Amino acid sequence: AQVSNYLPPGEKGWRDLPEQVQIYPYNPNSYSASWDPVSYQFSNSFYSCNGFDPSPSTFNVEQSMRSVAFSDLRLQVWVFSGDSLIREMTVFSTEGCRLAPYEENQSYGGPELVPLPQGEGTELERGVLIWMAPDGLCARRLCNARVYWELAPTTSTNTNADKPNKLERNQTSKLLDIQQFFIELQGYYLQARPPPSFQVLLYFEQCNDIHVHRRPITVQVEPLFARQLFILSQQSSAHHMRS
Repeated sequence: AQVSNYLPPGEKGWRDLPEQVQIYPYNPNSYSASWDPVSYQFSNSFYSCNGFDPSPSTFNVEQSMRSVAFSDLRLQVWVFSGDSLIREMTVFSTEGCRLAPYEENQSYGGPELVPLPQGEGTELERGVLIWMAPDGLCARRLCNARVYWELAPTTSTNTNADKPNKLERNQTSKLLDIQQFFIELQGYYLQARPPPSFQVLLYFEQCNDIHVHRRPITVQVEPLFARQLFILSQQSSAHHMRS
């Protein structure tokens, strides 16, 4: 099933997004997730406790919910040049995608190509592979260009103080841990903690200073199952508050 009816980010870069949604390229309050009611059928609810349990300790993420992470491998990818959005794609391949400049002799099959701006030289050749593994979102850098990554902050007060992590060449790195996402989703729903992090930012660098305001290429990657579970938790929470 294909996700539709979201608000595209237009010409705004990820730094210019409204404060109330911060990392999201589209406003989650206006987003209408329309997934297949068969493939996204959940039994029971996110939350259940009785009146004698003042501090529920379990978040009812059932096996059927967890199966979404294993069955829905789609990725939403945005490519920015400086602060301008130049490409947005939904990746459907179960093998993920490859972030790299377009090649004339591009072979079919395997990871989908998400074209990056064609730069000078060959630093970006072969690019970066991104895919969903059973335990999380993974990446492997094949190009010579330096690439750094970090989880996007979820609120204006929840900023990442640490420096971005470097992707080592020809080594697999886990960018987003599924179990950690479920823990954060649980804390968000039950204890009003900050929203879970599920968007990854990758910076393709051509200089030593990775904290300059305008980076040459920034790629934002989001597993669609994570957003859908996040939206479901919001809807379930609102229903619980009204009941």
